[in-house]
Amino acid sequence: MMTLSPSAAVPSGASPTVNPAFAAYAFEERSFYSYTNFTLSKNLLAQAAARTNSRPAIRVGGNSLNSANYVSDPSTSIIIPERGQNLPIPGNITLGPAFWDCFNAFPNAQYIVNVPMNDFAKGNKSSDVGTTTTMAEDAWKTIGSDNILAFELGNEPNSYPGTYEPSDYATQFQQYSDSINEALGLSSNDPIYLAGGLSYPALKEWNAPNMFSSGLSSMKSRFASFSVHFYQGQDRASVNLQDLLSHSRIVKQVAIYVPQIQYVCSLSPSIPFDFGETACSVGQIQNPDYVLERALGAALWQVDFMLYTMTLGVNRVHMQSGYGFEFSLWQPSAFGTEPAAVYANYYAQIFAGDFIGKSGKMQAIQLDTGNSDTLTAYAAYDAGVLRRVAIANLGYFDGTQQAQSARSSQSFTLAVPEGVANVTMQTLSAPNGATEIDTANITWAGMTYTLENDGMAQSVGNASTVLPVTNGHVTLSVAQSQAVMVFFGAQGNSSAAGASSSMSSTVTASSTGRTTSVVATGSATATSAGASATATHKNAASGLEDQAGSVMGAVYAAIFCVLAVMASV
Repeated sequence: MMTLSPSAAVPSGASPTVNPAFAAYAFEERSFYSYTNFTLSKNLLAQAAARTNSRPAIRVGGNSLNSANYVSDPSTSIIIPERGQNLPIPGNITLGPAFWDCFNAFPNAQYIVNVPMNDFAKGNKSSDVGTTTTMAEDAWKTIGSDNILAFELGNEPNSYPGTYEPSDYATQFQQYSDSINEALGLSSNDPIYLAGGLSYPALKEWNAPNMFSSGLSSMKSRFASFSVHFYQGQDRASVNLQDLLSHSRIVKQVAIYVPQIQYVCSLSPSIPFDFGETACSVGQIQNPDYVLERALGAALWQVDFMLYTMTLGVNRVHMQSGYGFEFSLWQPSAFGTEPAAVYANYYAQIFAGDFIGKSGKMQAIQLDTGNSDTLTAYAAYDAGVLRRVAIANLGYFDGTQQAQSARSSQSFTLAVPEGVANVTMQTLSAPNGATEIDTANITWAGMTYTLENDGMAQSVGNASTVLPVTNGHVTLSVAQSQAVMVFFGAQGNSSAAGASSSMSSTVTASSTGRTTSVVATGSATATSAGASATATHKNAASGLEDQAGSVMGAVYAAIFCVLAVMASV
């Protein structure tokens, strides 16, 4: 039996207020255009955003962007060379002004727009400032200034060949941002740029303190955030699910960034720190061992990674997706031999959203679980008051090879705030445990998210379990390869996406991904809210007050889904 004793009021050492759009997204440039064409994508984004009353924060870019050509023909959107049609990251794609139209397919989203800088892939020592400025102008006009969080200049500059150094990056950044600012009528103090965008691991001189001392300090008022990329498993041949399900490994590999998080947040003005492109490991579908990235175990890794980095003061974690990426949250249509599907990792976005909640005033802290490498726990405080506790059991269980009787559990005694008479518990789990890759067999709070339902939540079991409080404590068990969330009082999110046994919103799509009908039914017991919050360039979004139990909350979530899919009609 392990005892967890979170304080009833937010303790010292808790995180700053967590960005409601913390659970963010990233899409490879070549893939994003196609992702926007499907109702599946719109539904999944809308339901996750409804958990926190936030606007989805989406980074679009990557290696295919940094080697892209840009043409002025207004009818050109994206052209992928024939030899790159079946590659996840093709080289020498061509973009045009019509490409930016696809960003409006997600009407409530806000974007980090990646544009080229120092494009060595085309053999140039310095890419064309004028062309990049034109790209930024076209994006600004089409996407709209209120929907652009930041421009990201270049991609992974620490991976550029040759002798490219932080001082070169700062010099170019000044040149490019000055040109874009002049074209858009912005001042040098408008925080509309993302700095860094460094590949993992960013070593030697490529760290925030050195980059700022090498020239970025003079431009710090321009930065909306500082970003690095993070892929925990770099050598995939030596990584398996057992290796991945290790909290100490997360802590060790994130440790190199903790001083950088503290550094940029201590600047004046403070600069938020993002993991701008993130996944459990790196590789493409050609590797047959892709079960690593598409199983429930990877989703549990993502839950622990997101909640842990949340406690460190990270602003956003952008989970990477794209055609041919095993670690994607979903794939809306077939690519090569891989069919369209919702992947287990998407459940981690929903879980993190429910942990953050709707108050817009949440702070997080990690709870003491001793020296365990597989048991982790976190507490969420809304406006200073304990509201939720999340517990993950990263112990490895493979139901395809082991009998259910071999699946062990860890018992916990959890201290409950005074005056709380009952708590509810919701569970993220699958019968086969860590190796489950079929999202129809994975549930969070009794819901599944599948391609067959166009990504809409479907109730397949009990949403929550009510646990009795005895002498200020509650006892619960968490099985191997499982995560739970405990809500104090009537706060369970049994239908936070606007879909439950008592109220549901379903979107029926044709084979082209366009909406053919929308149906909403139910009574006044839903617990979701989909009203969006506005955001500034400095912060992705600010949440509204918790609307659990509100019928209007569910209605707003349904309306959001309808608006999103109508954008493609």
